[in-house]
Amino acid sequence: MDESRPDDFISISGSKMRALAAQGATPCPDPIPNDLLAANCIPQGFMVPKGWNIVCDYYQNLDTKAWIPWSKAIVHPSPASGTQAVGAYGTTDFELLFKQEDSSSTSSSSGGKFLSPWHDLPLKANDQGLYTFVVEIPMYETAKMEVSKEDVFNPIKQDTNKDGSPRYYTYGTPFFNYGLLPQTWEDPANCDAANHCGDNDPLDVMEVGSAPLAMGSAVGVKVLGSLELIDEGETDHKIVALRADDPDAAKISDMV
Repeated sequence: MDESRPDDFISISGSKMRALAAQGATPCPDPIPNDLLAANCIPQGFMVPKGWNIVCDYYQNLDTKAWIPWSKAIVHPSPASGTQAVGAYGTTDFELLFKQEDSSSTSSSSGGKFLSPWHDLPLKANDQGLYTFVVEIPMYETAKMEVSKEDVFNPIKQDTNKDGSPRYYTYGTPFFNYGLLPQTWEDPANCDAANHCGDNDPLDVMEVGSAPLAMGSAVGVKVLGSLELIDEGETDHKIVALRADDPDAAKISDMV
């Protein structure tokens, strides 16, 4: 900056940007004032307007934690046929229940007939080596959904943060469909030499096909391999699979 023309230059440091966002600054009129904080404005074109709104939302709600994470999807997923959504998606009241197709099903308290995707669906999809994959989180969705082990019929519900708010992925958008293998369980009594024990959950599946699957889908997949992870001291296997009707299924049989 030319010190002889101080009014012709504007400096926006990180600290000033955060202060402007906390004040909810709006685009400046022409001519742009030199003291942006006093004028509570930002130069036009400083940031994409929707991006600036997100920054303002964050810094104006740091204390309340009420800001919306960048990863929070503001769309409602299309549940699979054979399922029933209850409550508002994006809240802790949301549940995705699995309907029973035959007349021998167990009746719910509301008169509906449901089944458990964890206990009632078969592990084997057929006798050709395919396994049943239940979709909890469709590809590209960031809401952390999972089958509830504690609730009757084990509906798919949104996981929560420590403060009880709905949980979202904050480290990227999943490029795979995520879910579980029914009739499986990571036994917490099964420990290795380092005392890493099962996480008391069904086996997780990462389906790496070419497109999203609807939440609640139950599809046949071929197993390509497994990743053994340690999550907060617990063993957490991730089964890598590919759905049988994927365009590349005939060409891919392992992780090599």
